[in-house]
Amino acid sequence: MKYKGHTTTGTANKVPGTDTWLPETVVDGHVYAFAPLNFPRKTFDNKQHAADYAVAYGIWIIDHPTTMEPQTQVNSRLSVSNPLTQSTGLLLYVASCGNGARVESARVSENALQTVSAFGNSKYRGYPQKELYLSPNRKLVAVTIAPPGNDVWPLTYIAAINGRKITTAQVGTFISWAPDSSKALLFYSPTNGPGIRKMYALDAQGDYYDLGLPNGSISADISPLDGSILYSVASEGNDDSTLCLRHPHGKDTQLLKGDNNIFAWARWSPRCDKIVVLKSDLLITHCEVWSINADGTQAEKASDVNWGYPAVWSPDGTRFAFANARDIWEYDTVAKSLHNVTNLNQGRGEHPSYSADGKTLVFSAIGQIWKVENGSATQLTSDIRPKDYPILP
Repeated sequence: MKYKGHTTTGTANKVPGTDTWLPETVVDGHVYAFAPLNFPRKTFDNKQHAADYAVAYGIWIIDHPTTMEPQTQVNSRLSVSNPLTQSTGLLLYVASCGNGARVESARVSENALQTVSAFGNSKYRGYPQKELYLSPNRKLVAVTIAPPGNDVWPLTYIAAINGRKITTAQVGTFISWAPDSSKALLFYSPTNGPGIRKMYALDAQGDYYDLGLPNGSISADISPLDGSILYSVASEGNDDSTLCLRHPHGKDTQLLKGDNNIFAWARWSPRCDKIVVLKSDLLITHCEVWSINADGTQAEKASDVNWGYPAVWSPDGTRFAFANARDIWEYDTVAKSLHNVTNLNQGRGEHPSYSADGKTLVFSAIGQIWKVENGSATQLTSDIRPKDYPILP
């Protein structure tokens, strides 16, 4: 239809395998992603109703000139009206589809890196859960996958950010990257509890080997300064853990004793002057994130935290981000101040990740991918498939 000198068209796309329809709006030949704050993308059980809704959105766009700036829609699920600041122009995330999960990419700039493969999606089709962890050099991604079935331990493989799978999948859940991005550290416990608990390494050449830490180790991270290994080791028979340091010459020293607590997801800062670690009681009913000096002194609680995912350091090593309750928070280790960066009024923010320059945080909430920049949170994706584990290579 014609409206105020513009042509707006409403179409509808059927969601495969369902009886629902997704609206799609085209104004003057440009496809427009739906603006979630004003016109959320809805599903309809009637094709015409979906098309009518798309036309209504087109009229709204014309009446709001700020949305009519020229833009190229490079991914139908992603709004690029406010591109992210990053080096490759890619956003990677996991999308759930029926009984399987897929690693997907979206271009968020005109000169985005071209993907050449599908991150192992075809080989690991039907795996219900996948997680993404970006390497320090932002060129590789560790993918932890949960095979279908019960009592099957997760696997992890390494892919390049262009989608090329470069190692076979090995047993273990991702714990951390080596600072030179040469290998990923994995945790494996065949008994899924007290007993055998080991840390393994999977390097970028595909070699898989025991890291040589004591049995009971549940977390490890390698120092970018001298290669010392920060690790958490649990007592035999329970999860009471101690935070230790293995020096380059092989000597182990104790940094913090658990005293009926669990230490997990310990991380060196990029400047190697601080450590961030998650701390919980043995029943994982009260969980906190702590900041510690590199020598184990000045251990201070930063906040309560959602368990199960590490706090992530900003590239400059002055802040770390984490999820607590429904929001994403940042703790400034210099000012010793805590800041709610999302202030969500619905949903639950999870799995934050920084851009290369530290100015943007991406995270998941309400089954979609969001970014927060300059104190403002914006939804990036909008199709109906649940999405999680976003990263900005």
